[in-house]
Amino acid sequence: MSSLSLTAEKLDRLGLTLKPLVLATVTETEWNAINELANQRRAEDSPGDPPRPLQDTINGIRHIPPVVDMQQWFAWHGTAIVASCRAAVLNVEQNQHILDFDIFVLPAWRRQGIATELLKLAVKRAQEKARTLLLANTESTVSAGEAFCEHIGAEVGLTAHENQLVLANVDRAMLQAWIAKASERADDLELGLWDGPLPESELAAIITMMDTMNNAPREDLKVEDFKVTPEILRQGEASMAGRGIERWILYVRDPANGVYAGYTEVFWRATEPHLVGQGDTGVVAAYRNRGIGRWLKAAMLEKILQERPQVKYVRTGNAASNEAMLKVNHELGFTLHKIFKVWQVERSAVENYLRR
Repeated sequence: MSSLSLTAEKLDRLGLTLKPLVLATVTETEWNAINELANQRRAEDSPGDPPRPLQDTINGIRHIPPVVDMQQWFAWHGTAIVASCRAAVLNVEQNQHILDFDIFVLPAWRRQGIATELLKLAVKRAQEKARTLLLANTESTVSAGEAFCEHIGAEVGLTAHENQLVLANVDRAMLQAWIAKASERADDLELGLWDGPLPESELAAIITMMDTMNNAPREDLKVEDFKVTPEILRQGEASMAGRGIERWILYVRDPANGVYAGYTEVFWRATEPHLVGQGDTGVVAAYRNRGIGRWLKAAMLEKILQERPQVKYVRTGNAASNEAMLKVNHELGFTLHKIFKVWQVERSAVENYLRR
């Protein structure tokens, strides 16, 4: 495989300079260029969404949780950035064969071999970390991403739908009916809210509940179950606080034994007041088929409507094969916004591609 120095030589012929991101030395001018690239990308992959302010971009990079070991590089043309690459591994016991990478090249600079040169950086990082499987995500709004993944020999491991709900169109009567029905069927259970850090005394029980997300469809992805830990939860909370993200978690609990039966979570920040991101929704196996999922989703939407009147849209992602959750979302009025694909390729196959 070509060395990093050869990568620099290739980019030099295009008038580009490759620089790693070193947080301690980033200047104000460089932060502005990084934010500009991020918003140019956002305009392509999420047309119609407003640009993000500079501080959001800075906070997003500065507050990556320590469990995520990430390196980033930028290709500069003068004072502007035209391409980027990042490679990340999780410092956890599971999935030690995986490295996630992301490459973006501005449209005007594509088809000149820049992405292939940046790919060498991700492969080099995978070699250093002894990772044998590379994962990457693409969006249906940017066809170049899929074309590149196919070109390097990657295959689709999972297809996901990002669906969007227009809150102005929500059937409030249906929400109330769902809540009332679930309250009748599950009158031995209680609904509660966590707004802010999770209670220390409940972390073990919360982690047991969150483990149910390992039952979500993974389709053909060659990944193992992910084990949440108290440290990971606390790192995630610190990261959200640093990025100005507020999280609500609604849960259903069985007071007879203290077991948490299910939960749903959403994320919001003041700099994007029109949008709520829907995170996990999971129901523990022993409590399924009692309307708990609908109860949680309906109650959360009611809370958003009552307490966040500035929110216009709720977006959520689900595996295309997750028929149960997609059915609930479609009944609520969610419609397809775009399609994500998770691609996977053996590192050895990419190394062979680069040699060619």
